[in-house]
Amino acid sequence: MEIPPACTRVETSSRIVRKERRRLFVLANPNRVRVQVVDVDGCAITDGQRCDWLFLPPGGKEIYLELKGRHVGEGIRQLEATISRLSADKGGVPKYCYLVPTSVRRPMRTEIQVAKDRFDRQYRAKLIVKAKQAEHRIDL
Repeated sequence: MEIPPACTRVETSSRIVRKERRRLFVLANPNRVRVQVVDVDGCAITDGQRCDWLFLPPGGKEIYLELKGRHVGEGIRQLEATISRLSADKGGVPKYCYLVPTSVRRPMRTEIQVAKDRFDRQYRAKLIVKAKQAEHRIDL
């Protein structure tokens, strides 16, 4: 799927921050490289399941972000749906999928592990689930 230009902007700050209520994601960008930031939810994808943001740093990586309340399973499905619709190369480009819920209940841990294995196998994606706060560092 082609991403509409109106849904994308370039950011070069050393910390690219996205937050929603009590959830926080920081994209550490110490070299201040140009990162394409895609507003997915309601812009690049307006129907069906989708995550909140997609970050495209230089080097061909894709970083997906979903800031979620407590519905971890739904967040996993949103990330997977977004990869299926927006990824430049579903099996080849390295991907990082961050799900930042307010909390992770113990019964969800098995579902999260199964999803991590599926993301790795099907999309060459690393699924990272961190309650309340997560950070990814761009190293070039």
